[in-house]
Amino acid sequence: MPFDQLFATGQSREQVISTTLLTLLVSSLLLAGAVGTATATTYSSSDSPTPEYGDDTPLVDESEAVDNSSVVVNGDGNVVSGKQVGYGEPVGKLIRVYWLNGLEKTESVIVRDDNVVTRTGQNVIVEGGGSVGVFDETPDIRARYDNGTVEKVVVNGSNIETESGRNVKTEEGENVEINRNTFNDHEFVIDILNTSNVGEGEVMEVTVKVGNIGHESGEEIIDIEVDGRGQSPRIVELDPGETQKLDLQYFTRSKDAPGVELTAKTPDDSDTVTAPIDKPDFRIDIQSADRAVSFGEEISVSAVLNRIGGSHEKTYAIDFLADGSVTDTELVSLERGGKTEVNFTYKTNGGDVPSVLATVSGPGEAEDAQKIAVRLPILAVDKVYPPKNVSEYEKVDVTAKVENYGTDTKNQTVQLAVSKNGTNETTIVDKKRVKLGNRSEKNVTFAYHTKPEYHPQHKLTVSTPDHNRSVTVKTNATAVHKFETVPKETIIAPSDEKRTLKPTIKNIGHANGTAKATFKLNGSVEKTINLSVEAGKTASTKLDVEVPQNASVKYKIAVQHDETNGTIAPQPSATATPSDTATATAESGTDTDTNATATPGGETDTDTNASTTAPTGNSGSGGGGLLGFLPSVPVLLGTGFTVVLVGLIAHAAS
Repeated sequence: MPFDQLFATGQSREQVISTTLLTLLVSSLLLAGAVGTATATTYSSSDSPTPEYGDDTPLVDESEAVDNSSVVVNGDGNVVSGKQVGYGEPVGKLIRVYWLNGLEKTESVIVRDDNVVTRTGQNVIVEGGGSVGVFDETPDIRARYDNGTVEKVVVNGSNIETESGRNVKTEEGENVEINRNTFNDHEFVIDILNTSNVGEGEVMEVTVKVGNIGHESGEEIIDIEVDGRGQSPRIVELDPGETQKLDLQYFTRSKDAPGVELTAKTPDDSDTVTAPIDKPDFRIDIQSADRAVSFGEEISVSAVLNRIGGSHEKTYAIDFLADGSVTDTELVSLERGGKTEVNFTYKTNGGDVPSVLATVSGPGEAEDAQKIAVRLPILAVDKVYPPKNVSEYEKVDVTAKVENYGTDTKNQTVQLAVSKNGTNETTIVDKKRVKLGNRSEKNVTFAYHTKPEYHPQHKLTVSTPDHNRSVTVKTNATAVHKFETVPKETIIAPSDEKRTLKPTIKNIGHANGTAKATFKLNGSVEKTINLSVEAGKTASTKLDVEVPQNASVKYKIAVQHDETNGTIAPQPSATATPSDTATATAESGTDTDTNATATPGGETDTDTNASTTAPTGNSGSGGGGLLGFLPSVPVLLGTGFTVVLVGLIAHAAS
C-alpha cells in the first residue's frame, strides 16, 4: 500500500511506522519457518544424503519408543515409530514396488510371525546385491512415510534396515527375520473342495481350488483322474499368489457304486478323495429291433430308459453293445420318475453270422438284450408253422414263411419233404415256385397226406436251394381200414345162380377201431355192416349176389379209407352140339351168415360154394383148345370123370 494511502487513513506518522515495522517482523518470522520446514521434507530419494534428524524433534511419549534408530512396524505394515516422528500413530507404510507390463505398481507389505510378507502371502526373500526382494523385481521393499519421504529397505547381515541405517523391528522390539527360500518360477497347488452327490451313469461335478504359490505367472493343465484315466482337462493361467475355483466333470459308469478314488492333479501337486456314488434304480426295455438282416446291413435298435429313483435332473450314459463290445454311447438327461427313448444303429459284418446279441446297458445293472439274426444274402426259410392235431392217414396243409435276404430278386423252387418216424428216409411231397424281390417275404402253403408209418411223429423240412428249416410234427394214432383181399373185378356166372362177394379188411393204423363196410349194387346200398378190428388185425364180411339174366350187376364195396368195385355178369347162352359143347353142373351150396366178428386167429365167415357152369369153348369146325376137346371126353374117359373135370374148370373160371 503506498505511504500516501497509509497516511490517508487518519493515523499519525508514528502509528503508521510502528504498524509497518511490526508487519515486516511477523512476515520475516513466518518466512523463516517455511524455509526450515521445506528443508526437513526434501529427502525423497535413497540417492540423497542421509538427512540429519535433530534431537529437537519431540516424541509424543519418548519412554515408549523402541529405540531412536529403529523403524517400528505393526502387523499391518504401518510404520508406527522412528527418530523423526512421534510414537503410537501410523506415520507410514512398508510397501513393495514392482513393475508389471511396463507400469509401476505398489503392494502393501505386512509383518506376520516376525516375517515380512506381501499381502498375497509371499515371504520376502533375499535377492542378489544384498537387497530384499519378492519375485524377480529388486529392490522392491521400501518404507514410505506420511511426510512423503521414501527409503529403500536393504539387508545388512542378519538385519533388515532402511538405507538411513534404522533397523526394521516389530512393535515388540524383535528384528524382522529374513526368509532365505530359493526363488522359483510358478508352482500350482490344488485342493478338491466338493464332489456332487450322484448315482451311477450321472455326471459328477468336482469343484477344485487351484493356486499359484510361485513367483511368476504361468499356465498349467488341471485335470481329474479315475483309475489313472484323465476325465476333464482344463488349462488354467494364474498370476503369482492368485487362486481360482474350477468346476470339473466326471462321467460315472455302471458299477462305480459305492464310490471311486478321484484325484485332482497339477504338474506340481495332487489331491485325492473317495467320491461316493449312489446306485439308483433304472429299467431299460428294448421297444423295437430288426428281427433279421443280411450281413453288411445296419441293425436299428430302439430302447426306453426309465428312472425310478434319484432326486433332481441328471445326465446318464447309455451304452450299446454288440456281442458284449461297446460300439456306441448316448448321454441322456432324466428327472426322477422320467423316461426317454434312445436309438442306436450297428453295421453288421461277416463275423456276425448267424446272429448278434444286441444289448442296451445303462446305469446300475439296467440292461435289455435281443438276439438278431444276421443272414447270408439268400432266399431263406424264415419259419415253418407246424400243423396241429395231425392224425394218421389224412390230408394236411403246411405253411412256411420264406424271405429274400439278398439285394436282388430271387426266383427259386421251394419244396416240402417228409421224413418217416425214426428214419432218414425222406420223401418230397410238394413243390412251389417262389419269386421274391429283395428284402421281401411271403407265406407258402404245401399239402401232403399222412400215413400210418408217420406215427408217432414225423419231420417236415421246407427247403430252398440255399437254406432249409425243419419241424417235428406229432402224429396221433387212429384206426385205418384198408382192403387186404377183394373179389375179382369181373365175375361171370350162369344166370339165376349166386356168387359171394367176400372182402378181407385190415386195420393198418395204430388204434383199435370199427370198420364200416358198405356193399352197393348198381349204386344202391344192399348191406352195411360194422366190424370191430384191432390195430394190425383183419376181419372179413360177405354178400351173396344172384346173377341176373341178360344183364350185368356193378358192385362197390367201401370202408372208411378204401374201396373196390367190379362187375357180375351172366354167362352168355350158347347152342351146343354134341361135337363141340358140354354142360357140367356142380353141386352148389350157400352160406347165409352176413355178420362176422374178427378174431386174432383169422376170419369168421365161411367160404361160399358156387354153382358154376363151365363156359363154352369156340364153336365151329375144327374147334381148338381144351374146351373144344371136351365133347370127346365122355367117349374117351367115361361120364363120371368128365363131370368132375368140367366142374374144376368152371370153378377156376369164376
